[in-house]
Order: sequence, then structure tokens, then C-alpha cells
Amino acid sequence: MIRYKAIIFIGSALLFSIVPFRSVQWISLTLLLLIVISFLYSRVMFAFFTVRHRRAILRTYRYQDVELSLVLENRSFLSFHAVTVVLPCGTYEKNITKALSLRPGERTEMRYRITCDKRGERIIGPVRAKGADPLGLFPWEKLFSEVATVIVYPAVYDVSLANDRGLPSGNIRIANPLYEDVTRFRSVRDYMPGDDPRSISWKVTARTGKLASLQYLPVLYFPVLIVLDITASHYPLRYRHVLIERAIETAASLARYAVQIQQGVGLITAGTIAGVDEKRYVPLGYGPHHAVAILETLARIELSEKNDDVLMQPLSAGVRMPWGTRLFYVGPAPDENRMNSIFSLRQRAGVDIGLFMLTPLRSVSHLSRFFTVHEVKEQGNELI
Repeated sequence: MIRYKAIIFIGSALLFSIVPFRSVQWISLTLLLLIVISFLYSRVMFAFFTVRHRRAILRTYRYQDVELSLVLENRSFLSFHAVTVVLPCGTYEKNITKALSLRPGERTEMRYRITCDKRGERIIGPVRAKGADPLGLFPWEKLFSEVATVIVYPAVYDVSLANDRGLPSGNIRIANPLYEDVTRFRSVRDYMPGDDPRSISWKVTARTGKLASLQYLPVLYFPVLIVLDITASHYPLRYRHVLIERAIETAASLARYAVQIQQGVGLITAGTIAGVDEKRYVPLGYGPHHAVAILETLARIELSEKNDDVLMQPLSAGVRMPWGTRLFYVGPAPDENRMNSIFSLRQRAGVDIGLFMLTPLRSVSHLSRFFTVHEVKEQGNELI
């Protein structure tokens, strides 16, 4: 193609210079001008057409779609009659191709959606654009280094747990009068045998002539520490990756549950992030922004190949675990060594332990006598 255009250009120049006939000179000059103008037009398109992602980082959950937006701009004084943009969709989806035209200085936005069926970090890009002059003599193609990062959180599901133990003076209402908060008045009732004498309202008693007791709102709270075991050797080889993904989804669901009921939540796990093998610890914190920090860790975490006992990490220095903490262990049914770690946690740290098992209980079914045990379902929207 380049040789063909060069031959036309040189031939037209020679005809214009050598042949003395005006008609031939006009035709050759017209061809020369068309080639030069087409070349310059194509170079202007190549130089002044820009592409960028409106948002460089996006976040979504597994099995959900995410919308990406590309900003396309013509920064020149010419109209671009036809530009083809290849919208990148990531590793598992076919790229989308769209054609458009732009007026001088026009900026437009192209939006499209991709499906995120795998947890982790996806790099979307770079973007390719193609165009040509109106005659199609000088086509061009440009690769823009613009990329967008899509962080895919693990899928989260609704969880409902019994909250009947904890520390007094919190924000979870229960029916147990042992957790009455004397700063949160509820009502006055007639005195009943067995009432605490300190709850007697002497003002009401003096006004009515009958003993009356003050009632307060019983509330409690408890910090939640999630211990996630994703050590490869602790899981059976068959369906290992499926079980580990389910364990990560369970940890994410428990973290969201703790935030929804306005409790503090932290995370301890072992795994790799960006090729660095180390134990991951997100300290106890409160609110949706803290939950995002946990989800960011769970989105990027990969299984650990080391045979570490993550259950011993809560007892390590630097791990804040207040008295009354509810510890949720998420992982496979523990062997004898990890069972000892669980009992050691219960004795030394004074925590309320809940076990969320990803493999059948079998020989450790007696743990239900000492702890709250849940067997996590392998699939579906219902976890336990």
C-alpha cells in the first residue's frame, strides 16, 4: 500500500513537471494535493485524538456488573469523520468495537459494562483506536496506555446470628435484663419480688404510695475478630479452590454483618498479596469505611502455601483483642493441633468463639458442646 501511494505521488509529480499539457498538469496536481492533504489529515487525527478512563479505579462485588466509562476527545480544529475504538473488557470477555465521529473540540463519553465473575484485581486496558483520512489512503492505529483497575470484592450474603452474649452498654437490644443500661431509661412498673432495691424509684413510690421499679433498656455490644484460614494444606485437594473462595465469601459476609449491626470488626488471615507472602491483619475498627479495608484485603488475598496455624495469631503481640471479643473462625474443620489452639484462645483470651466450618465436622463434632458451630454450605446464597 505504501509503495502504491509512493508510485502515485512520484508519478503525479513527474507528470506535473514534464508534461506541458494543462489538463494533465491539473490532474496530477489534484492527485498531489489529495495525497498531501489526506496525509496531513491522518496525522492530525493521530496526534489530536485522545482517550482516557473517567475513573481509574472501580470497585464491585463478584457476580455483579460494573460500568466503565471512556472519555474520547477531538482536540483539533478538524472534524474526525470516522474513528473506531476498541473498548477493552478484560481477560475473559470479548472486546467491544464502536465507531464514532467527532466535531472540532468535541468530547464524548462511551459507557459499557463488564461482568465480574472472579474475585481479585482486573486491569482493563489499554485502549486501541483506529482511523483514516476520508479517502482511506493513510489509515492509522494508536494504542493508548490508559488502563482502569477493577477491584472485585468477594460475593457477600445475608447472615443472621444469635446475639445473646457480649459486653453491657452497647447498641444491640436483647431481652436479658442482666444487660440493662442504667443510662437508657425505658419505663416504670410496679415493684416485683426479686427486683434490685437500687432500681426502686422513690419519687414515684412517694407519689403513688406503692413501690415502683425503674426499667432500663437491656443492650450489649461485642467486637468481632474474623480469623480466616486459607492455608492450602488444611483443605482437601479436591475442590480446594472452591472451598477457599467460599471461605473468603463467608469472611466478607461476616464482616458486613458486623458493620450492619454497628459492631467493631477486624480480620486476621494468612496469604499472599501481590506476590508478598505474609500474615494479614486488619485491626478492629468501626463503620463502612473500615469494612472497605477488610474487603480490599479479601479481594486481593490468595491462598497460603505455608503450613501456618493462623489460630495462634490472635495471641501475637500487636493484635488488639478486648475482653468479650467474639472470634469467628472461618476455615476447614481443625485437626488436633488447631483444636488445641482453639481451646487455648478460649482459656487465655476470654473470647466467645464461633466456628464456621468449610469441611465436614466428623471427629470434631464434640466442639459444639463448647463453641457455636456452623457448617457452611458449599454453594448457594444461603451460607449456613
